[in-house]
Amino acid sequence: MTSTSTPTPSPAPPGRRCCAANTRRSRRRVIDGGALLRASAPPETRRGQLRHLSTLGALDNVSIQVLPLGAVAHDLFVPHTSFSLYSFADPADPRTVVLETLTSDIHLTDDEDVVLYARIGRWLQ
Repeated sequence: MTSTSTPTPSPAPPGRRCCAANTRRSRRRVIDGGALLRASAPPETRRGQLRHLSTLGALDNVSIQVLPLGAVAHDLFVPHTSFSLYSFADPADPRTVVLETLTSDIHLTDDEDVVLYARIGRWLQ
């Protein structure tokens, strides 16, 4: 997450904008390899999702990694749900972890939680 170059916008469906293509902030995503193999949508939808990931991955400010099925995470720990870790330019804004659940997102700002998820993010690199 060190690039600061201006990204080229990626194609997005009408009415939808790609947040990664419209910002200079760096983004790193780690995708569980099983998610790429699971038939969770019709084939044409999955193809579109993979094309979108490929387009995003070509941007200078985006890094996409796939966690292989056989990968051993630190102490065999793998997160139970997706999460995002946000840091903001304004020091008054706290670093925030967002846990993605089926029905809502949970925002964590306690230092102890943020430090734990930052550690998990490093383990998954």
